[in-house]
Amino acid sequence: VLEPKKIAGFFNVLPGPKSPEEIRRLIRVLVSGLDGDAELVFWDCALNAAVLHEPKRGRLTVILRGTATFGDLLVDIAAVPWTPLKYRAGGFEGGRVHLGFWTKLHASRIVEVIRGFGAQEVHITGHSMGGALGVLIAAELAEIAEVAPRLNLLTKPAAELFSNPCTPLTTVTSFGCPRLGNASFSNGFDALPNVRHFRVQNGW
Repeated sequence: VLEPKKIAGFFNVLPGPKSPEEIRRLIRVLVSGLDGDAELVFWDCALNAAVLHEPKRGRLTVILRGTATFGDLLVDIAAVPWTPLKYRAGGFEGGRVHLGFWTKLHASRIVEVIRGFGAQEVHITGHSMGGALGVLIAAELAEIAEVAPRLNLLTKPAAELFSNPCTPLTTVTSFGCPRLGNASFSNGFDALPNVRHFRVQNGW
């Protein structure tokens, strides 16, 4: 498990002291809903993202922070529609995404790390920009997934749906996630058989 001082930046938007003891307490709260063997296996300072692994469940939980710094604001305003080479064919043909979010994600190793675990389930959650990055991560993970029929993902456990470790059931829960792509990207994302997205936003 990474030392608390290495992940203190994740909590820098919270009020109050940021002592090592406080950081440890926050970490305990963070993992309290996970298995007892859950551990923090990866921390990305640039993304302000944490990856936690539960070996018994074969599950990864990915947590991404939203906009909090001036550097994050620069990423937010880089809202240039961008068509990645991989989106020029296949299910995402014609898909365009937010250049700032795409660039920020691909400066990180987080997708490579997640794939390396071969988890059966991947749960991703994030607020604002963190939610947008979570959607892009899910799309990246689905690239190596085998084509599968659309099944009832809401009621069946992941083990029944996907036995191949390269095809995890990926769930994204986002809060205030901006719209990060055009209709072609959205349609391609919605058609992914092993991905589901719960988007929480204000009513306006």
